[in-house]
Amino acid sequence: SMLSHDGHGGHGAKNRRSQRWALVALVVALGILWHSSPVRGTFSLPLPGRTGGQEPPEPEHENRFIIDVANELWFAADDLLTAGSFMGDEGWANRGESPATLGAVGIAMRNSAEALLFADWWTVAGELEVAGASGDFYFEEQDFLDMTQALPEDFDGWGPEEASASSSSAQEALRRLSAVMDDLAERVGNGSVAGQALHRSAENWRRCARLLAGQEADAEEPS
Repeated sequence: SMLSHDGHGGHGAKNRRSQRWALVALVVALGILWHSSPVRGTFSLPLPGRTGGQEPPEPEHENRFIIDVANELWFAADDLLTAGSFMGDEGWANRGESPATLGAVGIAMRNSAEALLFADWWTVAGELEVAGASGDFYFEEQDFLDMTQALPEDFDGWGPEEASASSSSAQEALRRLSAVMDDLAERVGNGSVAGQALHRSAENWRRCARLLAGQEADAEEPS
C-alpha cells in the first residue's frame, strides 16, 4: 500500500504543492551555488562505497530493514553530490551535462534517506517528489513517484516481505535510475572521480532495489 499525504482537502493540497515547488527552486539554486563555489572542503579519494569519509546519521529507530534501505539511498545521494561537484569543477556544464541537476537530486534524495533514519515518515515521499521534480535533465519524474508507491502506511511493520509484495514498480524505477548513472559515468569517464562516484551511486540504487525485492543487498543480479 502507498503512503497517503493528502488528507486535508484541496486547499491544503494546493499549499503543499506550492511549498514543494518553492523547495524545488531553492534546492536547484543551492545546487548551482554549491557547484560554483570556489571554496569547498578537502576531498580524499574514497574507499569503495564511501565518499570522503561521510557516513549517514545514526538512526532514531530499530527497524533494520528501513535502516538498510535508507543507508543505500543515502550513499547513492552522497555520490551524486560528489559527482556533481567534480563535474562542475571540470566544466561539464559547458559540455552538455548538468552538474547542478545531480546536486539538486542528491540533496533531495539524501533528505529522504535521512527522514527514513529519523522516522520522519511524512517527509520521505515529499523529498522523493522534490527529487523527481528537480531531476528532469537526466531522470524521469515518474521513477521517483514510483518509489513513493512502495512506501507503506505502517512504517513500523515494514520489512522485506511487505516490501517485496508491493514494490515491483519501485524496483524497476531504481534500476532505470542506475542505468542512467552508469551511462553518464561512461560519458564523463569511468576512471574519473565523477565517473567512479556515478557508478557507486548506481550500484547503491541497485542494492536498494534488491532489498525491496526481499533479497540481500549484495545478492548477484540474475543473468
